[in-house]
Amino acid sequence: MMQKSEFEEAFLEPLDHIFEKRGLCSKRAFLTFIRENQVYVNEEKVSDRKARADIEKDIIKINGKLLPAKKHLYLMMNKPLDYVCTYNLGLHKNVYSLLAEKYLRLAEEEGLGKIHTIGRLDADSCGLLLFTTNGKFSNFITRPENHVFKSYYVELAKGLKKEEQDFYIESFARGIFLPEFKHGNAFTTKGCHLEFLSEKAGMVTLNEGKFRQIRRMFLELGNQVIVLKRLKEGKLLLPEGLKEGEVLPFGREDIF
Repeated sequence: MMQKSEFEEAFLEPLDHIFEKRGLCSKRAFLTFIRENQVYVNEEKVSDRKARADIEKDIIKINGKLLPAKKHLYLMMNKPLDYVCTYNLGLHKNVYSLLAEKYLRLAEEEGLGKIHTIGRLDADSCGLLLFTTNGKFSNFITRPENHVFKSYYVELAKGLKKEEQDFYIESFARGIFLPEFKHGNAFTTKGCHLEFLSEKAGMVTLNEGKFRQIRRMFLELGNQVIVLKRLKEGKLLLPEGLKEGEVLPFGREDIF
């Protein structure tokens, strides 16, 4: 598991980029700006382009005046079935239509960028779905090398005896070659954990999530997933009392 310091490091942004986005100066004029002004990050004077900062947490002062922090949105939803993770209108309703107007308005008014999902759940999948306006955060969470594991409850069409369950568990742990499937390229999955709760139900935990991956894994072994529900991402658990379509805020540290 990545150390917390590495997690925090992932959110540092070059100070010249931050200043340009805030309209203080261009990246080209950054060195002139810090020579002509007293610029501090967490009480340390900025003297070159190497300076970086976390726009949500670090204290940035210019000539003694505090540069207001930008607080990104972090939201979790209990996604219902038949909703897709896209802004485009099509055959299905989209998950953004379930977000309260206050969140969409806040993102726009604060100049935080567009709210987007962290990864996706297909229309026929449900459960924990995360949203943010922080692109660095979503990139961190979705990169497999950062080992942010996700857990899913599955129900299968065909019940399995103990020997068959053992074969499935071993196959998942070893990795399964998946042929090309619609929009999904052929690839071999990374080893992941499968635990059976009954003949037809189980839990899958993995840290990658390619196009319909879990469904394709079971299909390759001769079975079909009829229920797929995400219950956990990192340390974030789907709250038991969160109704379908409801949304709750969370802090970015809650996932680590």
